[in-house]
Amino acid sequence: MLARKLLPWIFAFGWVFSWGEYTPLHAQELMATVGVQTGRLGTAEAETFVQLKKELLDMLNRTRWSDYIFSSEERIPCHFSLDIQSRTDAGEYHAHLHVTAQRPVYGSTYRSQLLDVWDREVNFYYRPFEQIRFQPERLTQNLTAIIGYYANLIIALNMDSFGELAADADLKRLTELQRSAAGRVEWDGWRTDELSMHRSKWIEWLTASDALSMRKAWYRYHRMILDRMTINSLACRTELLQMLESWSAAVVTQGRNRLLRLWSENKLTEIAGIMQQASREEKLRAYNALYTLFPTEENRYALLRQ
Repeated sequence: MLARKLLPWIFAFGWVFSWGEYTPLHAQELMATVGVQTGRLGTAEAETFVQLKKELLDMLNRTRWSDYIFSSEERIPCHFSLDIQSRTDAGEYHAHLHVTAQRPVYGSTYRSQLLDVWDREVNFYYRPFEQIRFQPERLTQNLTAIIGYYANLIIALNMDSFGELAADADLKRLTELQRSAAGRVEWDGWRTDELSMHRSKWIEWLTASDALSMRKAWYRYHRMILDRMTINSLACRTELLQMLESWSAAVVTQGRNRLLRLWSENKLTEIAGIMQQASREEKLRAYNALYTLFPTEENRYALLRQ
């Protein structure tokens, strides 16, 4: 009976579960859009970057990033915005990359944010009409390595949101990619000895021993709370409040988990919005828990105190 009830949900997302593993039923994983801004360079190289935009778009949407096969409806909506900051005399470009991704919520048209990150350590060479390819076993272009890194990170966060600890294979790919790219000393943003928020940080945080509880909570939040909100919003808010208070207690006794940054950057406003519909007592409890977890972000959930 339980399996029969779950089947419509399972097939709506195009997956069959086999003892915790995904068996694919059907296209590439991403439904990506790309923007390239070149205003700081003037108009001389505008045509060059029209072609680069096309190459990046093709790479993101036509590459098989994993062993999963998604139907067209399941592809993950995401956007990559490359803002070119400067060009050296040697032809090296320096840029900022903004990456966003969303996850559909079952039973609604709402999309929950999976990732919203700025990477300001992007340096690369590009010649007009150069073909852009992602070859993880043979990394020759920093830009493709960076794009591939975020593509795999998006897929990992998406998989963990649909299955408990389902992204293990994706995190392994990310680790291997980071290790290969970190060996190229001329490529910025990959090494653990860099002072900025380098790419290896996310891998370190997601694969650390204390990450398991937060990854399980990522699944619980998406699958047990967001995906059931249209079915029983009261029970979902109760579940969310319990989760926040357990985190708050853990922070007091064990210190801050580093993956709380993933939640503060992508879920905090959404969580506050969900709890805004609760009773006054529950809103105050949620406010207190959130203040313990994210004291510097109080402006984003302050309405819960009123």
